[in-house]
Formats: sequence, structure tokens, C-alpha cells
Amino acid sequence: MRKPEELKSECPMPVLLHKLGLGEYAVPSCSSPFRQDTKPSWGIFQWGDHWFFKDHGTDEKGDEITLLGLLYKLDPETDFRDILDVYENILWETQEPPDLSEIMAEAKAAGQDSPNRAKPNRDGFKPPSSAELEAIAGGRPYGLAGLTWANERGVLVFNPNWHGMAVFGVTDASGKVLELRRVDHRKFPAVPACGLDARKSHAVKGSRKAWPLGILEAREYPAIALLEGVPDFIEAHDAILREGVQCAPVAMLSSACKIIAAEALPFFKGKRIRIFCHADSPGIAAADAWQRQLIEAGATHVDLFDFSALEPLNSRVNDLYEFSVWRKSSQFRDAPGLSKILPDAI
Repeated sequence: MRKPEELKSECPMPVLLHKLGLGEYAVPSCSSPFRQDTKPSWGIFQWGDHWFFKDHGTDEKGDEITLLGLLYKLDPETDFRDILDVYENILWETQEPPDLSEIMAEAKAAGQDSPNRAKPNRDGFKPPSSAELEAIAGGRPYGLAGLTWANERGVLVFNPNWHGMAVFGVTDASGKVLELRRVDHRKFPAVPACGLDARKSHAVKGSRKAWPLGILEAREYPAIALLEGVPDFIEAHDAILREGVQCAPVAMLSSACKIIAAEALPFFKGKRIRIFCHADSPGIAAADAWQRQLIEAGATHVDLFDFSALEPLNSRVNDLYEFSVWRKSSQFRDAPGLSKILPDAI
């Protein structure tokens, strides 16, 4: 296990917040990420070589360990080793490291790192052609009908030569997020100079993990399927078409991000929502946190779909994509209880 000093050195407060998908809070003054805050009362600051946060509304303050304790509901004293385990896991998250000097310069100029900061660069990305859709469909594979619908909704883009690789990405009308996958389904190469290991998914600089992808496109729908990650988001399009329900897919792109962007929450008001969390500890913890926020935001109903409890699949399915693969197989196509899993329009 890494020592706290090592973790803080490699992943100080501003980097930690970005890796958690909370980059908008890595600033000297902003609203609190932990409570309803009508005016900026929360912020981070550096004292010597160390970083701290302080909430002027509650007088709470602390370092990275205290922050993770608050976020994951762990006691820094009795659960200290658990917090260090969480910290070390977050250290290896694949999101592109932020430029701290740029972030702090923007914060000093604007008073806070607002949700209107520079968005991911989408130059060179365009809607995929029919042939490119077929290439994407064959790489994982994905259902072509679902990919076509995602393309029509404007949440799917393609770049045939992004740093020498053919990639597709998910984005939405907000422009706040652009997350990429390789068409050949291989990993992106490591970039040691940037601290990036080889990885399946790449968040383009400026992407906000706290932004629920596709929420603007879901405004006219009475129900939402809230997914985790790119594969589930794309596969949900195919599942919705197959089940014939009035439902829109929306995705949080990482379970490490426990807080949904505040400016997105009003779009969930009055909706029926089913959260398809991954059947692992981080996925379930994130889903629980999202559920609480969505209920507080005024959603009419929010429930969680538990893949681990499905019969006859039991623990062999971890997420919606894996479930869809199993359901398409002849062995499970007509299994009881697996006909419809998406929320109704009623």
C-alpha cells in the first residue's frame, strides 16, 4: 500500500478532483459539492506544499484523505486504510491529467472554474458514415440499429485518423464531454510523459465526467435509462429499440464520479429513471449516490437494476452490454424475466 505522502504528491487535491469527475470544484471559490449551496462557499487552497479544502458554510476543512472520507462516507480514523485503497485506485484512473497551471489561472481570472470553461476539442470529428457505423458495430460488437439511432441523435462521432488511430466517440449537444474508443477495440497506447497507461477509453482534455451524457437529448422523453460507461450507453440504444419503450439513454462515464453536475440536475425533474449500475462495489456505490441526487432533484421515480440477481445468469453478467450479449444468445433469449428491463413511459 502506498504511503499517504506519496499519494498526495502524485495525485494532489486538484488532480484528485479531476480524476473524480469533479474538476469544476478544483478552484478557490465555488458552490459545495457536498450540499445544496446557494452561493460560493467552498474551495481549495495550497498551504506550503500541501492542498486543502474548506467549506466556509459548515467550517469543514481537510486534506485529500478527509475529502475522500466525505465522498465515500468513510471515517478518516477508523477507515484510514480503506480510504488509502480508494485513493490508490483513483490514482490510476485513465482520465487525461489536467494542466494545473491553466486551471488555476482560469480560476483566479473568473473567481471559480465555472461549468463554462473550455470544452473538449471536437475538430476532425464528424457523424460516422454507414460504412463507419458498420466498422464500429463489428469492433465490439454493437447492434447496428442502436448505433444508427445514436448517430441520428447526435451523440456519436467518428475520426478516421486521431493521432494515427481510427476512433469513435460519445458526446452530446452540451459539448461538455468527448470520450473515445478505438474502432479496432484495442487499447490506446501509454503516454508516460502525461502519466497515461494503456487504456480502453480516453477522455479528451476538458471532458467533464460529472456531466450526464445525453441528458439534453432526453428532454422530450418521460423515462431515462441511466447507464455507466461508453459500451452500456451505446448498447442501451439497441435495447430501447428492441423493447419498444419511450425511454432515453443517459450515461455517467465513470463510477469514480459520485456527483452529477449541478446544472444538469433540473433536466431529471419529473422523469422516471432506472439506473443500470455495474454489478461491482464501485458501480453500486456510485448508483446509490446518483439515486439520492436524482430523488432530491425531483425525479418522480428512481430505481436500480441489479444484474447480479438475474436468473439464470446469476453473477455472470456485470452490466447492460454483457446482459445484451447473453440475451441475444439462443440459450437465454426466452428466459423468464429477461423480456423487458427498461423503464416504461408510464
